[in-house]
Amino acid sequence: MKSTHFIGIGGIGMSALAKILLMQKIPVSGSDIASSYVTEELKSLGAKVHIGHDAGNVPQDAIVVYSTDISKDNPEFLFAIKNHMEVMHRSDLLQKMMKGKKTVAIAGTHGKTTTTSLMATVFTECGMAPTFAVGGFVKNYGTNALWGAGEHFIAEADESDGTFLKYTPFGAIVTNIGMDHMSYFGTKERLKEAFLKFLFKVQSHEHLFFCKDNKDLNEMCHHGVGYGFAEDSELRGSNFVQEGWKLSLDIRFHSKFYKKVEAPLVGFHNALNVLAVFGYAVSSGIREEAIRAALLKFEGVKRRSDVIAKKEGVVFVDDYAHHPTEIASTLRGLKSVFPANRLVVVYQPHRYSRVKDCKGAFGKIFDDADELIVTDIYPAGEAPVKGVDAMNIVEEVLDSSDVSTVFVSKDKLHDHLKGFLKKGDAVVFMGAGDISSFGRQFASQYQASCSTESISICS
Repeated sequence: MKSTHFIGIGGIGMSALAKILLMQKIPVSGSDIASSYVTEELKSLGAKVHIGHDAGNVPQDAIVVYSTDISKDNPEFLFAIKNHMEVMHRSDLLQKMMKGKKTVAIAGTHGKTTTTSLMATVFTECGMAPTFAVGGFVKNYGTNALWGAGEHFIAEADESDGTFLKYTPFGAIVTNIGMDHMSYFGTKERLKEAFLKFLFKVQSHEHLFFCKDNKDLNEMCHHGVGYGFAEDSELRGSNFVQEGWKLSLDIRFHSKFYKKVEAPLVGFHNALNVLAVFGYAVSSGIREEAIRAALLKFEGVKRRSDVIAKKEGVVFVDDYAHHPTEIASTLRGLKSVFPANRLVVVYQPHRYSRVKDCKGAFGKIFDDADELIVTDIYPAGEAPVKGVDAMNIVEEVLDSSDVSTVFVSKDKLHDHLKGFLKKGDAVVFMGAGDISSFGRQFASQYQASCSTESISICS
C-alpha cells in the first residue's frame, strides 16, 4: 500500500487506522488543527504530523484519507482533488483493511466503544491475536488500535453518518437503536432502516448478536441470536448483581448454564455488553474458563466511568456520556458504586443539534445524581441555534426532577467547584467535549494540595 495522509489524524477514528498502517510499516503522514497526546503518540510511532491544515502538508504520491467531519473546502482536501490524487473516506480505508480478515463489527447507538474494547480484550487475552480499531482507548493496551496476526478484525462500526453500511462483516453485535444523529438521518424511521440494512449485511447469522431487550431491534430482527434478560432471549442473562466496581450475571446459552460470570464494570447496560461478548466468544470456540479469566482482566476504556483522581475522600470520574440514554445508564451504575456519597454531576451538553433533537428527554435522566451542574454547550464545530442553550436542559430538569440543578458558565466553573466540593463527594465530569480536559486539569490541581498524611488515597 502507498503512503497515506490523514486529514484530521488526531481524531479517535482516524488515529486508529493510522496506527494500524504504521504497525504494517506503511508510511503515514497527517495533519490536525492542534497538538494532542494522540498526535504526539503518532509521531513517536513514526508518523509525520503537521499542526494546521495546508496544501503543502500533502505528499505528492499519497492516498489522502478524510472523515465526515472534514470540510470539503479544507485546503488539503482541495489540493488532493485538484491534483487527481487517490482520495478515500475513512470508512473506505477501514473496509479495505478488513479484506482477508474475519470481521466482527460492533454497532449500535450506544455502548459500541465499551463492547468493542471488551471484545478486543477477550480475544487478545485468549490468544486469538485480533486486529482491532476502537473509538476509545482500551486501557489494557493503552491504545485504540492494534494490528494482530490472527484472523479476526474487531471494529467499531459508526452509524452516525451511515458509513457502517459499507461493511459486510462476518459477524456483528448490535447493542441498541436509539434516537440520535437526526442531523444526518432526519427521522427515527430512516435510522431504523439503516440498521435493518446493516443486519442483513452480516454474513453469519450464528454470529449476529442483537439485543432483544431493545424494542426496535426485537421488532425488526428475525434472524441471528437475540441476547438480553428477556425470558425468550436465546442468549439469556439473569441474576445481575453489582458489587462495587464489579458486576456479575448468570448466563444461559445453547441449553448450557454459566453461573456468576464476572467483569470489573459498572451498570446493567454493561451487563448486557458482557452478555453479548461472552456469547460471541463461546460461538467462536473459545473455552469458557479462558473467557471468564479474560473478562476479569478488562481494565476498562478511557473516559467511560473512568476514575481519574482521589483526594481526601473526594473521587473524580471522567465519562463520555452525552446522550440522555447514556447519561441515565451511566449514573444509575455510578450511584450503585457510590450509594453513600453525594453524587455531583458536571454536565457539558454536546452539540446544539443534539440538545434540540433530544428536547423533552433530559427531565428525569439525572435522577440518580444529588447535585447537577450544567455548563455551556460544546458546539463541536456547529453554529449556535436560535433558542437552544444549556438553560433549556436546566429548566427541563427543574420542571421534572427534584435534583438540585444550576447553570454555571464554563469560565466560572473552576471557582464554583473549588468552593462547592466537600469530603465524601463523587464528582462526574460528563460529556463528549472538552469537559474531560477541564476535569482532569481541575482534579490534578485539586490533588496537588494533598498533604503528606493524605498521600495514600491520592495515588
